[in-house]
Amino acid sequence: MKVSLGYHHSTVLLELPEDRFRIVRVDGESPSARDASLLARSLATPWQSPPLEVFLDGKRRLAVVLSDATRPTGSAAFLRLLERYLTRSGAKVRIVVATGIHRPVTGAEMETLAPSDVLPEAARLCHVPDDAEALADFG
Repeated sequence: MKVSLGYHHSTVLLELPEDRFRIVRVDGESPSARDASLLARSLATPWQSPPLEVFLDGKRRLAVVLSDATRPTGSAAFLRLLERYLTRSGAKVRIVVATGIHRPVTGAEMETLAPSDVLPEAARLCHVPDDAEALADFG
């Protein structure tokens, strides 16, 4: 099977054995209602862990860490599902975009990753690896 994968501003064509790979989503296809339903069910009944609602009980401060804007990860959809749990917890929430060594996200990218209508009271921060003042040494 021939598969074209997006890579930066171009594509890479791969030839993969049919019996070892399966296409689960076509390029450009948005997450389905089934995906959202599966994620919601997983949050409510995680494997070998207490439900998220139980885990969050009594927490005062929470950080939600998102990947940067270098690849689509569905952060906004995930945050929308997390919102009711985080709001119910009553904890102070911070949304942190983990850039690693990538550049900081732009305002428009932050809005795509963590839309302002989702957890509007949450602080939104972007990790900047070369800002020594903003970093903490953990040993």
